[in-house]
Amino acid sequence: MPKHITKILAYLRKHIVVVGILCGLVVTFGAGAVFAAVKTQSDLVLSYSSTGQPVDQPFSVSLGQVVASIDNVSIEPKVDGSWEYHADALGVTGLEFHPAKEFSPGQTYTARVTGIKRHITGSNDSVEVKFTTEEAPGVLHFSLPSKD
Repeated sequence: MPKHITKILAYLRKHIVVVGILCGLVVTFGAGAVFAAVKTQSDLVLSYSSTGQPVDQPFSVSLGQVVASIDNVSIEPKVDGSWEYHADALGVTGLEFHPAKEFSPGQTYTARVTGIKRHITGSNDSVEVKFTTEEAPGVLHFSLPSKD
Protein backbone atom coordinates (compact mmCIF):
# COMPACT_ATOMS: atom_id res chain seq x y z
CA MET A 1 0.00 0.00 0.00
CA PRO A 2 1.36 3.47 -0.84
CA LYS A 3 2.87 5.39 2.05
CA HIS A 4 0.51 8.42 1.82
CA ILE A 5 -2.61 6.20 2.04
CA THR A 6 -1.14 4.42 5.05
CA LYS A 7 -0.62 7.81 6.75
CA ILE A 8 -4.22 8.88 6.02
CA LEU A 9 -5.62 5.61 7.41
CA ALA A 10 -3.42 5.89 10.51
CA TYR A 11 -4.67 9.46 11.06
CA LEU A 12 -8.31 8.38 10.69
CA ARG A 13 -7.83 5.48 13.12
CA LYS A 14 -6.23 7.82 15.62
CA HIS A 15 -9.08 10.37 15.32
CA ILE A 16 -12.02 8.03 14.64
CA VAL A 17 -14.17 9.52 17.42
CA VAL A 18 -13.85 13.06 16.03
CA VAL A 19 -14.54 11.88 12.49
CA GLY A 20 -17.60 9.94 13.68
CA ILE A 21 -18.97 12.94 15.56
CA LEU A 22 -18.49 15.22 12.54
CA CYS A 23 -20.23 12.74 10.24
CA GLY A 24 -23.10 12.42 12.72
CA LEU A 25 -23.51 16.19 12.91
CA VAL A 26 -23.59 16.53 9.12
CA VAL A 27 -26.28 13.83 8.83
CA THR A 28 -28.33 15.27 11.72
CA PHE A 29 -28.30 18.85 10.44
CA GLY A 30 -28.96 17.72 6.86
CA ALA A 31 -31.99 15.69 7.95
CA GLY A 32 -33.18 18.61 10.07
CA ALA A 33 -32.96 20.98 7.11
CA VAL A 34 -34.94 18.61 4.89
CA PHE A 35 -37.58 18.15 7.61
CA ALA A 36 -37.88 21.93 8.09
CA ALA A 37 -38.30 22.50 4.34
CA VAL A 38 -41.02 19.84 4.08
CA LYS A 39 -42.75 21.09 7.24
CA THR A 40 -43.05 24.61 5.81
CA GLN A 41 -44.34 23.65 2.33
CA SER A 42 -47.08 21.07 2.91
CA ASP A 43 -50.76 21.96 2.54
CA LEU A 44 -52.41 23.92 5.32
CA VAL A 45 -54.53 21.56 7.39
CA LEU A 46 -56.50 23.85 9.67
CA SER A 47 -57.64 22.55 13.01
CA TYR A 48 -60.39 24.42 14.89
CA SER A 49 -63.78 23.90 16.50
CA SER A 50 -66.44 24.66 13.86
CA THR A 51 -69.45 24.20 16.16
CA GLY A 52 -70.09 24.70 19.84
CA GLN A 53 -67.42 27.37 20.31
CA PRO A 54 -67.77 28.54 23.95
CA VAL A 55 -68.90 32.17 24.03
CA ASP A 56 -66.49 33.03 26.85
CA GLN A 57 -63.37 31.35 25.38
CA PRO A 58 -60.87 32.44 22.72
CA PHE A 59 -61.28 31.01 19.21
CA SER A 60 -58.15 29.03 18.18
CA VAL A 61 -56.93 27.91 14.75
CA SER A 62 -53.93 25.63 14.23
CA LEU A 63 -52.37 25.90 10.75
CA GLY A 64 -51.06 22.33 10.73
CA GLN A 65 -47.62 23.61 9.64
CA VAL A 66 -45.28 26.57 9.96
CA VAL A 67 -45.57 29.70 7.81
CA ALA A 68 -43.21 32.68 7.62
CA SER A 69 -45.82 35.34 8.42
CA ILE A 70 -49.47 36.36 8.24
CA ASP A 71 -50.44 39.83 6.98
CA ASN A 72 -54.03 40.19 8.14
CA VAL A 73 -56.73 38.42 10.13
CA SER A 74 -60.34 39.57 10.46
CA ILE A 75 -63.58 38.25 11.92
CA GLU A 76 -67.18 38.92 10.83
CA PRO A 77 -69.59 39.89 12.16
CA LYS A 78 -67.12 42.34 13.66
CA VAL A 79 -66.17 41.61 17.27
CA ASP A 80 -63.80 43.77 19.27
CA GLY A 81 -60.81 41.85 20.51
CA SER A 82 -57.25 40.90 19.65
CA TRP A 83 -55.48 38.22 17.63
CA GLU A 84 -52.51 36.38 19.13
CA TYR A 85 -50.09 34.41 16.94
CA HIS A 86 -48.58 31.13 18.11
CA ALA A 87 -45.09 30.47 16.78
CA ASP A 88 -42.10 28.19 17.03
CA ALA A 89 -38.48 28.74 15.93
CA LEU A 90 -39.45 28.51 12.23
CA GLY A 91 -42.49 30.81 12.19
CA VAL A 92 -46.25 31.04 12.83
CA THR A 93 -48.09 27.79 13.68
CA GLY A 94 -51.54 29.07 14.71
CA LEU A 95 -53.69 31.97 15.86
CA GLU A 96 -56.09 32.73 18.64
CA PHE A 97 -58.79 35.42 18.81
CA HIS A 98 -59.51 36.86 22.27
CA PRO A 99 -62.84 38.71 22.16
CA ALA A 100 -63.10 41.86 24.31
CA LYS A 101 -66.49 40.57 25.50
CA GLU A 102 -68.26 37.26 25.00
CA PHE A 103 -69.26 36.01 21.56
CA SER A 104 -73.02 36.03 20.85
CA PRO A 105 -74.70 32.64 21.49
CA GLY A 106 -75.74 30.63 18.42
CA GLN A 107 -73.95 33.04 16.04
CA THR A 108 -71.93 31.93 12.99
CA TYR A 109 -68.68 33.85 12.53
CA THR A 110 -66.23 33.92 9.63
CA ALA A 111 -62.51 34.34 10.26
CA ARG A 112 -60.41 35.36 7.24
CA VAL A 113 -56.65 34.90 7.26
CA THR A 114 -54.91 36.65 4.36
CA GLY A 115 -51.32 37.09 3.29
CA ILE A 116 -50.07 33.74 4.59
CA LYS A 117 -46.47 33.81 3.38
CA ARG A 118 -44.60 30.52 2.88
CA HIS A 119 -40.91 30.23 3.75
CA ILE A 120 -39.19 28.84 0.68
CA THR A 121 -41.61 29.66 -2.14
CA GLY A 122 -42.87 32.95 -0.70
CA SER A 123 -46.36 32.09 -1.97
CA ASN A 124 -49.19 34.17 -0.59
CA ASP A 125 -52.20 32.09 0.56
CA SER A 126 -55.54 32.99 2.13
CA VAL A 127 -58.03 30.90 4.08
CA GLU A 128 -61.52 31.40 5.46
CA VAL A 129 -63.03 29.44 8.33
CA LYS A 130 -66.54 29.51 9.76
CA PHE A 131 -67.44 28.63 13.32
CA THR A 132 -70.65 28.71 15.33
CA THR A 133 -70.87 29.49 19.02
CA GLU A 134 -72.74 27.39 21.55
CA GLU A 135 -76.51 27.89 21.65
CA ALA A 136 -77.30 28.48 25.32
CA PRO A 137 -74.15 28.78 27.43
CA GLY A 138 -74.44 28.05 31.11
CA VAL A 139 -77.83 26.29 30.95
CA LEU A 140 -77.34 22.79 32.32
CA HIS A 141 -81.02 21.76 32.28
CA PHE A 142 -84.48 23.17 32.72
CA SER A 143 -87.91 21.79 33.46
CA LEU A 144 -91.46 23.03 33.13
CA PRO A 145 -93.40 23.56 36.34
CA SER A 146 -95.98 20.85 37.00
CA LYS A 147 -99.70 21.77 36.85
CA ASP A 148 -101.24 21.32 40.27
